Amino acid sequence: KVIDEYFLAWEGGEHYEENWGTGGFNTGNRVVFVKKPGEVQSVIRVSFPLNIKPSDDDYLKVRLLNSILGGSNFGSRLTQNLREDKAFTYGCYSSVRITENGSWFSTNGNFRNEVTDSAITEILYEIKRITNEYVTDEELVLSKSSMAGDFSRSLERPFTVARFALNVIRNELAEDYYQTYLQRLDGITKDDILEIAQKYLRPNKCNIVVVGNEEVIDRIMVFDSDGELEKLDAFGQPIVEMQPSDLTADEILNNYITAVTGMTPGKTLDKMLNKVESMTTVTRMSMGMVSMEMTRIWARPNIRCQKSEFDGNLMNKSYMDDNTGSTFTTLTGAIEMDAVEVEAGKKMRGMLPEGNYNSSGMIYEVLGIERKEGTDCYVIKSSDGHSEMYEYYDKSTFLKIAQLNIESTDDGTQDYYTTMSDYVGYEIKNAKDKIIAVVKFPNAVTLSTGQAHFTGEVVSRTFNDDIDFESYKK
Repeated sequence: KVIDEYFLAWEGGEHYEENWGTGGFNTGNRVVFVKKPGEVQSVIRVSFPLNIKPSDDDYLKVRLLNSILGGSNFGSRLTQNLREDKAFTYGCYSSVRITENGSWFSTNGNFRNEVTDSAITEILYEIKRITNEYVTDEELVLSKSSMAGDFSRSLERPFTVARFALNVIRNELAEDYYQTYLQRLDGITKDDILEIAQKYLRPNKCNIVVVGNEEVIDRIMVFDSDGELEKLDAFGQPIVEMQPSDLTADEILNNYITAVTGMTPGKTLDKMLNKVESMTTVTRMSMGMVSMEMTRIWARPNIRCQKSEFDGNLMNKSYMDDNTGSTFTTLTGAIEMDAVEVEAGKKMRGMLPEGNYNSSGMIYEVLGIERKEGTDCYVIKSSDGHSEMYEYYDKSTFLKIAQLNIESTDDGTQDYYTTMSDYVGYEIKNAKDKIIAVVKFPNAVTLSTGQAHFTGEVVSRTFNDDIDFESYKK
């Protein structure tokens, strides 16, 4: 009824079309570095635009060229060179995206920091080599067979037929385009591949993007045609170089403790905090339709517990004290922490562990002043022997507003970026309901890891509770 009321008489206008052009073609190689502190691998993307559309006669030849150079088949040149011959990576591939609104070529791979420059050298070498010499008969046959197999298998899916029909209409293809696909694929020659490579590939006019640790910067700068390297953050914004700090790390941490407790670090503050036996924080977080509730507990003498529940279902939990620790996930079951993890846990002591860095064995230093979350921040790098942390303290208030945790795993590193805001003073009372302290904690948080981004708020923060630690151990 509502649709009829508002749209029944609507005829619409002429279909809108935008001319997006053919992309920005470089005059030389451009190198962009995206900073990811602590990373032991570099993610490398080498790309450039292609002046081609799906309706062009070269479409299938470009696809076959890409298959030989770095397609998904194991015999491609990039895989054979960078994985089989050099052992730089588990896999290096290339792809072409050809659309009406813009087309491009791209390679991708993850490489150890120490071979970052060598990997770029080999990628550019393979792009250039295929423009200078014929591919082999074996490569041609292998890639044709792979593409023919993919095409034939795709016909088993009903939606493929619909997609083919749509492509014919949208891209104004010949009506028998897909009926003659295999015949046209088989007819592509080595001369065709060389001609197409020389026409479209740009080994000296690439966009080279490297995401990783700053230690690789000097190695990759040589690939930029102008000798200048662009530094961007994870959101594509230019990085402003860090400024020297006017305070020591201990001065920054002491100012943070004063900001959240209202007291100067010392015996009086220690005496007050020693009356706090535990703190339990429950945070509710969401990402789209997915909701998560995280419970974190600190208790004396140095016990830390946590659990995460998705939509009410337990996903993981952990328990740690100065002598032992364990984790549990629904995928792995219960796993005992190793000695390194337990030793690291000892160093995060107290309800406010930042105030105990100088006595707990944490390794820490101030790196400088950097713009973060729109605020000038003191940056402190710390390590507990198992993971690294980059902590960001507001230069004017000394409140911690962000933290990047980088944990070492068997598969490399895993990072967690957390922001904190909306600090609220919590009254901490003793058994006689007398206020013994007022401490500020953040009530609004975000957590980003990989492609997951959660936003949340603290729904409860309680102190000196009776806690069932056994439920976190099992």
